[in-house]
Amino acid sequence: MFCRKRSSNLCARMIASKRGATGLSGIIAVDKPAGLTSHDIVNRIRRITRERRVGHCGTLDPFATGLLMVCIGPATRLADYLMGARKRYVARISFGVLTDTDDCEGAVVEVCPLDGELFDKLSSFEFAQGFLAGLVGRHEQIPPSYSAIQRDGVRSYDAARRGDILTLKARPIEVYAAELLGILAQGDETPLQADATLGLTWDVAFEVSKGTYIRALARDIAGQLGTCGHLAALRRTSSGQIGLADAYTLEAIEARGVEACFLDPVCALGLPTYVLDAQQRADVLNGRPLTPDPQVFSSAKRDGSIVACICDDAFFALYRYDEGQGNLRALAVIPGAVRLLK
Repeated sequence: MFCRKRSSNLCARMIASKRGATGLSGIIAVDKPAGLTSHDIVNRIRRITRERRVGHCGTLDPFATGLLMVCIGPATRLADYLMGARKRYVARISFGVLTDTDDCEGAVVEVCPLDGELFDKLSSFEFAQGFLAGLVGRHEQIPPSYSAIQRDGVRSYDAARRGDILTLKARPIEVYAAELLGILAQGDETPLQADATLGLTWDVAFEVSKGTYIRALARDIAGQLGTCGHLAALRRTSSGQIGLADAYTLEAIEARGVEACFLDPVCALGLPTYVLDAQQRADVLNGRPLTPDPQVFSSAKRDGSIVACICDDAFFALYRYDEGQGNLRALAVIPGAVRLLK
């Protein structure tokens, strides 16, 4: 009996080791440098932690910098919900040159000289502010050809690299804010320090919905203004409740240790909490529906409300309120839970 139990425990450890399970479970915010892909960041975190279950929550292009949310271990089950958060960016739109990727890394496909009248208009702070204010609201956006969107099982960027440009469907997006930060002409010094050969550019702070391509916004803004353009620089400054002040460089993460960089999961998700009693905790661990106490749940009692289920300083699951059934139903249960931070 003893040998069988010992063998079973050894087998379990071997399986866990093979899967790359380390016991780590949490969310970190990385300040991504230019030149690395989002997948490069994931691989770097895997090497630091030796945990295979690592995923990011919203791609940043290699030339872009800034906030990249990364989930580790069982907390990867939260990635889809973190991805849905509003995101903020500081972007540089360069007018007069269109590229095949809609950004500074692509090949030039069109040059649109800015004549005197158009240059004067685009150089006007008042005009630019007014134009950007008009962008706030819902739009239909055609994604860039060089994007990860699939059609008939083929990724758009793979087809584009072969010279076969796919026709992509427009997708709904929303611009919540678009604020002009500055207008720069060739040779001006700039905090984003983009290509010095750029001509007229706008620096813009955007707040947008999930799925918005800032590259496509830059392309379409230039087109609406009667010229062409591309995204010259980009920095993501926040995702939901989390900003750059919460983020660490890769070097800092390696020096401090990943656990010291974990975010509070409830804060990262920006959701109301539902405190479980002992019985409800057992139900949650088995994914069973919960019948909430009306006095406790009244503030969020509406169909589709999502709550973070917590107990004893740990976050166990996301549940959604089903008005028809009058109960909470499991969306994502986190094996082993995620520690709450104080």
